[in-house]
Amino acid sequence: MRSLTLLGVGVSAVANSVIAGIGLSLNYTLYLDHTFQN
Repeated sequence: MRSLTLLGVGVSAVANSVIAGIGLSLNYTLYLDHTFQN
């Protein structure tokens, strides 16, 4: 059971970093759009 728990922790860590990466790139794109509009 411990290996399953570790696998779950690893999967959620990967999912969190993927979500964070998507959020960062979205924020960066919005920031660039806002910068070039001015």
